[in-house]
Amino acid sequence: MTVIRAQALENAGRVISDAAAIFSKLTPRESAQRIWTPGGLSLDELTDRITASRAAWEGSDTLALD
Repeated sequence: MTVIRAQALENAGRVISDAAAIFSKLTPRESAQRIWTPGGLSLDELTDRITASRAAWEGSDTLALD
């Protein structure tokens, strides 16, 4: 792996970690409001998905990305 690629992966990991820390402090609805985009899922659908993902995460040692 090149140094540039390794640095890019490290930087991406930091960004993802920082975002996860921020979103973990928000309610599912607040998280949905921050990621909602016109033409995408409704706020209610996003809220439901975030709630389900968090519930699955609480009982697991892996991250649910679906």
